[in-house]
Amino acid sequence: MPSEWAPFSTRMDWEVAHWAKLRGPSSTALSELLGINGLANKLGLSFSTADELNRVIDRKLSNRLPKFVQEELTLAGQTYEFYHRDIIQCIRALYGDPELAGLLAYVPEKHFTGPDKKTQIYSEMNTGKWWWTRQVELEDEFGGVTIIPLLISSDKTRVVMFGTKSAYPVYLTIGNIPKELCQRPSRRTHVLLGYVPTTSLHHVSSTTSHRRMVANLFHYCMSRMLAPLEDLVKAGPIEMTSGDGTVRRTFPIFACFVGNYPEQVLASGCSAGDCPWCPARRLELEDFCQGHSTPTTTSALSRLRRVLTSPTSCERKITSLFFR
Repeated sequence: MPSEWAPFSTRMDWEVAHWAKLRGPSSTALSELLGINGLANKLGLSFSTADELNRVIDRKLSNRLPKFVQEELTLAGQTYEFYHRDIIQCIRALYGDPELAGLLAYVPEKHFTGPDKKTQIYSEMNTGKWWWTRQVELEDEFGGVTIIPLLISSDKTRVVMFGTKSAYPVYLTIGNIPKELCQRPSRRTHVLLGYVPTTSLHHVSSTTSHRRMVANLFHYCMSRMLAPLEDLVKAGPIEMTSGDGTVRRTFPIFACFVGNYPEQVLASGCSAGDCPWCPARRLELEDFCQGHSTPTTTSALSRLRRVLTSPTSCERKITSLFFR
């Protein structure tokens, strides 16, 4: 029969690991502490170095998230590695997290001030107009469903103080989680969905080709990570279990992309200096985009097709390599 402190052997084993990760020193200092002759045995620990502790956590405690898949992308004669996770399994992990049980929002709500209810209040995502409108549409088409709004965010980040080494992470969270919890990294409300390859393409001399290749690479990787959502549109709602054990018919919907201005320009396919949300050009921004309406999905896709027609999109080869 497994211990209640599994995968750790005793309560002492668990408490030392808990202290080491939440209140403890660096990995080097922890290894030196555990390296004191006889200390690990006296405490009855199942690990004697920081690396051993990390392996226990990675292999036995972090299995709620799917493994990464590696793909090789060929662009302008160069091959790049692209890592990503199954987005549906990532949604299941967030939606079914026991620590979030009882905290998730499942239905849209309308809040008003005063007894006359003339002024509507917007706070959490389920109090907004978007969720209410989508709920009505899906209720008419599929019957009772629970919407899971998907929020995708990305930001190219330098990983060294000197040089050009950088990473391009893409994160996922769901709008059912209260915003107060999303602001706390310790609650693990964001999942690393994948890494977009980072490349400077120095061998491409044409500025126009370089810009379009970078855009092609970004949009191709995003489309690959979000591709499973297209099947849900045809298949309809899927059953998911929340952290309290309740099974609901859910419908995950891509709701929002979060990024700084360069990220928004890249995602929307507009030129730098223009507004990524409306047709206002750079010389019209001083008017705060007044008089312009938000573009429809059809117009946005049409703009992206014009941008991404040449050079051709990336070639892909799945290498079937899985790793933790």
